[in-house]
Amino acid sequence: MLAQLKSSVYKVVAHVMIPGDPSPDAPQAVKDSADRVLGLIKWGSLVCCIGALLGFGFLVAAAERGGYGSGAAEFKERFGKVILAIVVVTTAVPIVLFVMG
Repeated sequence: MLAQLKSSVYKVVAHVMIPGDPSPDAPQAVKDSADRVLGLIKWGSLVCCIGALLGFGFLVAAAERGGYGSGAAEFKERFGKVILAIVVVTTAVPIVLFVMG
């Protein structure tokens, strides 16, 4: 009798403590909010990349005007970093969509 009581108590506790199999989909409101946040992050990142290109252009123009022609290697390095940042930002979303399927 005591063993049956323990067994039924364990089943009730297990039923309460261990949730059933949840659906793998997030609620639509959460999906919409996540899409909005990720869209804003992507938009802001692209604006920063465009600002970096504009800043690089202004820097090169100022260096040319000021006679700083010997800094070509430094400008190439900076330009490479800016282009690399743009590539990472623009390919981040397709990579995540490919991985998450």
